[in-house]
Amino acid sequence: MGGGAGTNGGTIPKQPGEKSARVKKRKMLRELAYGEIERVEQFLSLPHLSLLIRAVIRGNSPARVWVDTEVRPRVAFLWDGRHCIYLTGDTESATRRELFRWFLAEIGQAAKDARISGFKVYVTDPEWERAVQETLPAMRKRQRILLGVGPNGRNRQTPSLDEFQVQSIDRTLVKSRDVQNLDLVLDEIRGGWPSLDRFLAHGFGIVVRRDDTIACWCTAEYVSEGQCGIGIETVPTFQNRGLATLAATAFVAECAKRQVTAYWDSWQDNHASLRVAEKVGFEALYRYQVHFGSELWSQF
Repeated sequence: MGGGAGTNGGTIPKQPGEKSARVKKRKMLRELAYGEIERVEQFLSLPHLSLLIRAVIRGNSPARVWVDTEVRPRVAFLWDGRHCIYLTGDTESATRRELFRWFLAEIGQAAKDARISGFKVYVTDPEWERAVQETLPAMRKRQRILLGVGPNGRNRQTPSLDEFQVQSIDRTLVKSRDVQNLDLVLDEIRGGWPSLDRFLAHGFGIVVRRDDTIACWCTAEYVSEGQCGIGIETVPTFQNRGLATLAATAFVAECAKRQVTAYWDSWQDNHASLRVAEKVGFEALYRYQVHFGSELWSQF
């Protein structure tokens, strides 16, 4: 999550006797420039968060980052410009709530302008969890699971489905004008990378197609040295045909060629996704929970 996304702006409605949130905005948090983001890496040591921040620092995932102080920050807030918010660091409980409200005001207008309503909020300890619950009581908890490719995954043969072909995502495919569903693939790439050019230079991916129609795709995300996450999707009309398994197997084989360890992050109740991951050889590494809500801004 290098490049920036969105614009500053937005305030939480002022309560009686409360100073304007815009006045507070000038002194509560400071947004880091790209070259300063590595200052918060220490706060994001959990497995799923380390994957994220390493990719951000290397310029392969878009994110904006705020801290309480620029020299030795104690608190950090990250937003990927889309649906993910990350809260981390150590400070008093009341201060956490105040900073979180400030942060929501800071990104609020940009999120509204982008028509983003659903958010996943990631936290690093119980105190941040409490701050989210008290600030956004309508959000609910959901369990997620991080899996890594197991020792058997790299050696698996890519299955064959006669009417479908596996193709790498490269500049030639990207420039094609007669491939159906290519726009969906490019939308996913642009959502997880600072730019399409950055993906073509530092990422990789697989599509499964039948003639001129892409049916399924698997792309590298959160890429840094020796590791990456996986984004995978099958077009609804092609589901339940084994195409996700075909794409994921080919993707893991490509990871092996590049000496990259692949990670699969999924909702714990997404049984279809987990079945595919297990078929390809992924094994559970870490379980965690996030706060999830579809209409975050309506709660103020």
